[in-house]
Amino acid sequence: MESTTLPTVQLIGSVPLNSTEEVFTKISKELPGLVRRLPDGEVGERNAYVLWQKDIFPPEIRSSDFVPESSQYDPSFKLKNDDVKPTGYDTAALASYRVFKELRSQGKIPSDMRFQVGLPTPMNSIACYVAPVHATKAEEFYEMRLLEALATIQESIPASDLAIQWDMASEPGHMEHAYGKRDDFKILKPYYSPVKEGIAARCARLAAAVKPEVPMGYHLCYGDFQHAHYIEPHDLGHLVDLTNAVCKAVSAHRAVDWVHMPVPKDRTDEAFFSPLNKLDIADCTTLFLGLVHAHDKLGTRDRIVAANRALEGRSFGVATECGLGRTPVDDLGSIFKISREVTLQN
Repeated sequence: MESTTLPTVQLIGSVPLNSTEEVFTKISKELPGLVRRLPDGEVGERNAYVLWQKDIFPPEIRSSDFVPESSQYDPSFKLKNDDVKPTGYDTAALASYRVFKELRSQGKIPSDMRFQVGLPTPMNSIACYVAPVHATKAEEFYEMRLLEALATIQESIPASDLAIQWDMASEPGHMEHAYGKRDDFKILKPYYSPVKEGIAARCARLAAAVKPEVPMGYHLCYGDFQHAHYIEPHDLGHLVDLTNAVCKAVSAHRAVDWVHMPVPKDRTDEAFFSPLNKLDIADCTTLFLGLVHAHDKLGTRDRIVAANRALEGRSFGVATECGLGRTPVDDLGSIFKISREVTLQN
């Protein structure tokens, strides 16, 4: 079967390098012409996804299976809007954009490259830190803070330079709990209902705040803590169902430019990929499959073959399963080499 992979690679966000400048120059050198959007690598305190958001929330509401209960935790605490602090995502993005512009002016970043800002959907920070009894109100206020950060980013970075990616690590777990009857990881038990519709409505609300001329996409994830998923999916069924619902809800406001789905290293079987034949997204939405794994070119090609069969001719781009922040630096060369080879050879 002829391959339908696109000559495009999606970088998810985090990269295990020491500085934003190093991330920008490394990716531009290793993947020339294959990347349309550059993330800043989420270096420093942001290298572990939303863990740097803990102090955004008052200690009176911090209690989850993920972190020890705060000594000040109070289930009767009355949370107010100003109890939830600014997220800091705008400050980080603007600092990285200054580096991006400087490197571009030096010719080290292609002139048509966009700067990709990754933002978590609110429930990801809530799931990590907030007790279920406070989750709904905390999510409301955190969403306000996140949208304030997004507004500052869009006011400060030209739309022609910007791309926004919403990172969704909790939502696939919520889908597994609600529809797959999985309780492997109780921290991701949803605190709202109905689940699929609830996620789609939240995504539509966030998407409406992104300027239509700014490309926007979604990264779906099963986590990468200690290089393991919090739940091992049986197949891509729940991610396909979620993607269809999200894209339909968002279409009332704007286009979805890309969607990323993870693929475990040990899944080269057609059964895992078969739900992709039910994918219902617009032609303008690029699908990226996270099937590139370090030191596994043969397995990567097998996963591409299985995906091609399920997608029945629809093209797709490649990516890793998750951000690279927890990946050994020595593995980066292999990941970039495989990404180049499987795109340029198809």
